[in-house]
Amino acid sequence: MTPESTPSNQDAGTRPGRAARARSAAQWGFALGACIGLVEGVLALRAIGPLFDRLGTMLVTLAVDGVALSLVAAVIGLIAPLPALGTTSRPAYLRPVALLTLAAVIAATAIAAGGASFRGQMPTKGPNVLLVSIDTLRADHLSAYGYPRETSPNLDALAREGVLFVDATSHSTWTLPAHVSMLTGLDPGAHGVLAREHRIQPYHHTLAERLRAAGYTTSAWVGTRDWGFVGSVYGFDAGFDRFMHFPHPKRFRSSWLLRTFDEDWLWRVEQGVGNARDEVTSVINWIAIERDAPFFAFVHFYDVHSKGAELPYEAPPPFRELFCEGDVDAVDLCDDGVCATDRLLDIARGWKKPLDREELEWARCLYDGGIAFVDHEVGRLLDAIEDFGMLDDTVVIVTSDHGEAFFEHDYPLHSSLHHEITRIPLIIRAKGAIAGKRANGVVRQSDLLPTILELAGVPLEGEVQGQSLVPMLTDWHATSDEDVLAFDDGFGGVMLRTGTKTLIQHSRARKLQKHAVREYYDLAVDPKQRTNLERQERDTVASLQLRMADRMRESEALRQRLETGESRLGVEISEEAEAGLRALGYVVGPDDGDAMSAEPATTDSHP
Repeated sequence: MTPESTPSNQDAGTRPGRAARARSAAQWGFALGACIGLVEGVLALRAIGPLFDRLGTMLVTLAVDGVALSLVAAVIGLIAPLPALGTTSRPAYLRPVALLTLAAVIAATAIAAGGASFRGQMPTKGPNVLLVSIDTLRADHLSAYGYPRETSPNLDALAREGVLFVDATSHSTWTLPAHVSMLTGLDPGAHGVLAREHRIQPYHHTLAERLRAAGYTTSAWVGTRDWGFVGSVYGFDAGFDRFMHFPHPKRFRSSWLLRTFDEDWLWRVEQGVGNARDEVTSVINWIAIERDAPFFAFVHFYDVHSKGAELPYEAPPPFRELFCEGDVDAVDLCDDGVCATDRLLDIARGWKKPLDREELEWARCLYDGGIAFVDHEVGRLLDAIEDFGMLDDTVVIVTSDHGEAFFEHDYPLHSSLHHEITRIPLIIRAKGAIAGKRANGVVRQSDLLPTILELAGVPLEGEVQGQSLVPMLTDWHATSDEDVLAFDDGFGGVMLRTGTKTLIQHSRARKLQKHAVREYYDLAVDPKQRTNLERQERDTVASLQLRMADRMRESEALRQRLETGESRLGVEISEEAEAGLRALGYVVGPDDGDAMSAEPATTDSHP
């Protein structure tokens, strides 16, 4: 028997030892992982920014994916009876080293190319547009609007450089219809997005679609997942070249593997708090490579919104403790294990007693800390744009979808149509705007689309209800006297705001709970809406009811015209989405009742 035919050598030729198998498998695993990392890195390049960031992202993605797959492959090689995987029997061009060399060449080419190859349209000559929406931000908790706590130094500075609108009003008490109004120029009665199963329709010509058609590069960063109320599931990605959801990746961590790790860390360790930092970093990196062409950036922050973990509102340190006296870590705002938004929602349903005075102050100071945190991040974004030399050529708009209640009218969160919820901040900085003007007169979310289009030099086409605010930006004496029609969170309530007069028509279910069906206030004499004058001012209320009915008929007629011949798309809410939305206080299931028609519990300690 020749040495070549011995059983041991035959076994060595066909089945190498475990160490050899593991080493060979690891080589192929690393090559495959590096190639996967290359693909991920190339897809992420446009959002990364300057050359150093693109290089770092590509190298980290290649290394992490390569090492991860090499480890997996090595384990498989140890335990599986694999055939020989040595490279000596392979053609040179199929060896791992060759694959890695090819990947490195492609990666270098992609890094050098950056984002330029992704642009598909000739740039327009209009200004850049930055639209910032801070979810659940009430105007009167900003120091720019007279709040005693210094919650918003950066927005205060922005207001000094631009125009602050004193009486900006939301079209809805909740995120979805309010943002649709913001991006379509229509009130909810006209765009028809009034329930959780509704979405932006193809016949809605959104702001992003209009600006992209005019040559703008369009990108969005939203603080929700894709099923959130500003997510792609609801059609908000229409017109955007890029649409990025929560959680936003940290620097150099765009690969799927690292994003998954970051997301798990964010929820398990950081309780889902503070993603605005990564969001703003991503925006800055994107702007760094989009400076050659006018851009439209829509940035939505969710950090002020109530939370779903332990505290009802929370920001990362040091902002969490900024306005609170005492040890925040020692605070327990739960009730029999029901915490955060869940507890607030149970209070709104009438299932639990309201927060006592001390708890309410904790909620307020934590909420204000969230505002200060987002204000800081907005300031960081504006500073970066100024450092790029682009601020004077950028229209900056900061607003909100709705406010938040702290039991001013018996309820927490944001379901009622009272002033603490429907009054929102609006600050616009633009070339030619009067610096430091405080613009009086009622303005609406639907006014944003025609305003931005006029500032961008883009013709306004199609039917919209909003009016351009440009005259109020450039004329000291210009004001607005347009009516505002607002809708509540699916409970059948409608508000009409005309001048200082406000009529709120609630759901009939409130009557069964001994609540007023109608409320009338004159904000000129009762800005906090403490005294309902519905019975004393019957003639005025009757006139406003007719006016409200007319406005609703006009909106409905417009909706029908827009919808003619179009099939209406809907949204199917997944179990994951329902659980997530419920944690934020949005989903009302069959056993939850009507949060606004429930009789609130009472307590002697209620403020």
